[in-house]
Amino acid sequence: MERVCEFDENYTATKYVVQRILGSQQEFDARGRATVEAACIREICRIWGREQKFLEEFRRRRSYTENGASTANDDDAAAAENMVEDEGGGGKGSD
Repeated sequence: MERVCEFDENYTATKYVVQRILGSQQEFDARGRATVEAACIREICRIWGREQKFLEEFRRRRSYTENGASTANDDDAAAAENMVEDEGGGGKGSD
């Protein structure tokens, strides 16, 4: 999950890999069941105890993109930004 955060992996691939790793255990593991229901990378990271890492990397990438670069996963970035704003985390327009 650390690498998912660092390299901005996409939601579909991440969810698929986690489910494949868990195999049939996803039915019996609370984190596995929650992963099946997750709707974004941040939720998957939260389930696996990596939400703080996700937020750190998201903020780092956002800072980078504000200086003219772009990220590969703009949909996940937009969803994360909305979540950060909802939590009072200082999204766009909060300066």
